[in-house]
Amino acid sequence: MSIDLDWCKLDSSISSKLVSILNRQLASTTRPSFIGPVEVTSLEFGSTSPDVELVDLADIYRDFMEDDEEEEDFEWVSRRGAHLSELYALHAPIPGPSMVDFRPGFSAWPAPVPRPPSRENTSFPSQATTIAPDPPNNHPNLQLHFNISWHSDLRITLTTSLLINYPSPMFMSLPIKLSVTGLIFTGQVAVAYEGEGRRVHLCILDEMDPYGPYPHPKRDSTPPDLDDPRPAKPPPVGQRLLPSIFIESEIGQADKHVLKNVTRVEQFIQDVIRKTVEEELVFPNFHTLIMGDP
Repeated sequence: MSIDLDWCKLDSSISSKLVSILNRQLASTTRPSFIGPVEVTSLEFGSTSPDVELVDLADIYRDFMEDDEEEEDFEWVSRRGAHLSELYALHAPIPGPSMVDFRPGFSAWPAPVPRPPSRENTSFPSQATTIAPDPPNNHPNLQLHFNISWHSDLRITLTTSLLINYPSPMFMSLPIKLSVTGLIFTGQVAVAYEGEGRRVHLCILDEMDPYGPYPHPKRDSTPPDLDDPRPAKPPPVGQRLLPSIFIESEIGQADKHVLKNVTRVEQFIQDVIRKTVEEELVFPNFHTLIMGDP
């Protein structure tokens, strides 16, 4: 089922909040010794919205329910994956009331159970009583899977510096300005709503992970080439999710000599972005959005 997004609703106020969140995340991220502090200075969502298709509706995965930390009203929290041998054993949907329990005309609660007659007075059988069901959960657990294809024209501008630590630490500093001017993203995203805890979990699913929760893996119907004993190795997951990232770079001070569009620097930043997406968002890693009380 295709979903239309009103992309123009993403205004400057949302951009400012997202910039603040990114800068808080960058401030706590470990950097190489030759890279200075990284700061996002601007973010524009662009005019091209992603193509979104709802492909699956399921119970929430147990993996998202394992972390019971108490968080404050509104926070964006990174959840790194546990050890794979422990984590993949938890893929089954969590038991108990779920999104399917709240369909109109459907009840997941047990039918009334009659109490057996009393043994002390068999001539007057006791009146059948019922066990009152637990109150229904007004905030069910729900997990949605979306196929997303996005040829984006967003623009993110970052500033940092290249540090020369010889013959002494921070002996020289070269300012760097980087602008991500667009990217192509193709992948499946899982969004899990934990109703009782009022938390939203977000991750990207890898269709080539044999142990992952990808619901509809793509199968190649082409028979293998028997003449080629070694099949081609697929590209890394970051390369498959983000096949193209467009970057503009400037090294140096604006009022002096500036090097523009340095290929080595841009390739390095592309690799960093892909690696960050893989390590932070690809299952079993995920992020959690803590929602405040209404």
